[in-house]
Amino acid sequence: MKNKIIISNLMKILIIIIGLWGIYESITKFPNSTVKLYFYTTLTNIACIIFSIFYLYKNINKKTYNVNKERIINIIYYIITVSIFIVSLTYNLIIFPNYHTSLINYGMENFIFHLIVPILFVCDWLIFAKKDSLNIKSIYYCLIPFIAYLIGIYFRAFFIGTKIFSGPNSGNSLYPYFFLDIDKLGLSNVIIYIFIILILILILGYILEKFGKKIKLN
Repeated sequence: MKNKIIISNLMKILIIIIGLWGIYESITKFPNSTVKLYFYTTLTNIACIIFSIFYLYKNINKKTYNVNKERIINIIYYIITVSIFIVSLTYNLIIFPNYHTSLINYGMENFIFHLIVPILFVCDWLIFAKKDSLNIKSIYYCLIPFIAYLIGIYFRAFFIGTKIFSGPNSGNSLYPYFFLDIDKLGLSNVIIYIFIILILILILGYILEKFGKKIKLN
């Protein structure tokens, strides 16, 4: 048990350090670094860092909570895990191929945010997280972050309306991601992209919930 906690703490320290490195790369790379805070990738990586700090504090101080609080903590852990997994898959399968043609363009920030942190966080959850409180209903909670993000992005687009985002050969846009851009893709195509991502979230949530319960570290 002691070795398990030590390894868990080391994993979380690694996530924190590498995640902060990614944020540093993001801030120094872009003149207007606040724009990056509108990206789901950045927000999810920040969530990974914050939760790792919290759980590291919890482990070091041997903090325990009542059953309901522990259940909430475990569900949040699961939700963040599914979210960062989605970030990695969406970027590497949809966004990067649409914007770039060579891995040379991947860059350190993307390498950290879309590969290293997701892999570390998912592995950390699979190996060390308590999953007894998860059930089939927990899968639907994983939709909350992305739906909340969509509400925020479209609220900003419709009510603030400044075009602060840009992509290769796409000009300025109201939206941080091309698949959310109603102006360029049309509402029906955007709905299709969103529907695919929501279904993918549910599928990954189901896979992690089922597969995660089978993994135990003695």
